[in-house]
Amino acid sequence: MGVKVLLVVAILANAFPASADIEVVHSDYGTVNLAGYCIGRYDYCRDGVEPGSFSIRAVAPMVYGDVFEYGGYFILAYLNKPDVLIDAYGTFKAIPYTEIKVGQFLVPFGLETNQSTSKILCIDRSLISTNIAPAPPARDIGAMVETAYSPDNSPFYLRFGAAVVNGTGVNTRDDNKHKDLAARVSVNPLPFAFFEGLTAEGYFYYGKVNINDDPVNPGDRVLYGGADALDKPWFSVQGEYLAGSTDTEPIPGFAYKLESDGFYVQGSYKQRTPLLWLHTIEPLARYEVYNPDRHVADDRQAVYTGGVNVHFAEPHRCKLMVNYSWWEEESDKTNNDLIAAQFSVRF
Repeated sequence: MGVKVLLVVAILANAFPASADIEVVHSDYGTVNLAGYCIGRYDYCRDGVEPGSFSIRAVAPMVYGDVFEYGGYFILAYLNKPDVLIDAYGTFKAIPYTEIKVGQFLVPFGLETNQSTSKILCIDRSLISTNIAPAPPARDIGAMVETAYSPDNSPFYLRFGAAVVNGTGVNTRDDNKHKDLAARVSVNPLPFAFFEGLTAEGYFYYGKVNINDDPVNPGDRVLYGGADALDKPWFSVQGEYLAGSTDTEPIPGFAYKLESDGFYVQGSYKQRTPLLWLHTIEPLARYEVYNPDRHVADDRQAVYTGGVNVHFAEPHRCKLMVNYSWWEEESDKTNNDLIAAQFSVRF
């Protein structure tokens, strides 16, 4: 990992000038833009097993730009993770309203999974985003086509994305001869001013998994779901449902279809302040339910999360997040309530 980190740091150091006032660098073949975010957190679980601890959640520089009018690139690195390279893809945009990506990118499945870690409402992603959607950080290697249309002076938009990926996650070659397919449709169907910021989405994912890690014994993996969200300057609401089934064989010779599902609903109220150093105070709440196996009784998990986001600058630029999560687990009576605080800066 150390060699990877040093390599990324060296590339960034040589690519950008020392002055923080310069945001865009013009190279011989287009532009180079630098952005990113840094996130530190503290968490304490009331199960008494591990002590509370400070940690670095993300140190994530982004480099992106255009090499000519119809082509560009995007690179995202997590310097604090073993898998340093998270996003790395080239783009081609010669077709009207359409962008083609080739490389490693966000899989077009899920609403929360496709939101930046620096911009999600709660500190931790929902259980369905981390257990049903393609595994975090929700990236894979392949090719993707995304088409988007939005008329001028109207909140209406329509976006469709489809991808062919390995199905094995970040920085990993495929482990079988099959490729996975993912698709997402996103639309704002209400062309009225109040509904600017409305999103309605649907998803589908189909792929193959190696049963008991045997590439000659593939099984099906099917995921689907949908979400609705409305984000306004003074409030936000968001809800999502995901479900999936995966062929397994926990006992050799006895096939089993693992079926999971779950949902969450969340919302916040945004209160602007007159202080120069304090932009917005945002109290929030989320309720979520996750069923790891719908064929098994008493394994349902429910989590109630309450907290507040304190935005010191414009939203998500510099903020403090504080959450308390109450856990209800039918099969485990351990007190897994979580207290967490997180400070992030996005540049």
